[in-house]
Amino acid sequence: MFAMVGNPGGRRCQPGDTTPPSVPLARILVPEDTGLLVSSDSGTRYYRNLVSVQFYDTTGGDQVRGVLARWRATIVAGGPYPSAYILRLPAPGPGATRNGLDSLLAALREEPGVQDAFPIALREPAHLH
Repeated sequence: MFAMVGNPGGRRCQPGDTTPPSVPLARILVPEDTGLLVSSDSGTRYYRNLVSVQFYDTTGGDQVRGVLARWRATIVAGGPYPSAYILRLPAPGPGATRNGLDSLLAALREEPGVQDAFPIALREPAHLH
């Protein structure tokens, strides 16, 4: 014979955090960013410390904050789903390459809840002749 004993006074299970992180006003292109560029073979220049990360629509706010904490990233624009977040990562050391940026993006894509990650290209000002 078995007796079932309840848990009087126990805590109820708390639901997961589904609230996406807040997004500040966009302020990406500041002078110190221009020294943090890598070039592709085609000549396009990408920021080494800014990436666009898109999360699945089922990704909870706690998962998004977990990715931010693991990567020591800050949201600088975008989000929430279906928009991508623009994240500022700690600046890589000198000598960072496009291959290093590609490796970083591949690692971000492996994070739980991340749908995709992309580099942010520098937009050169138009020159009128």
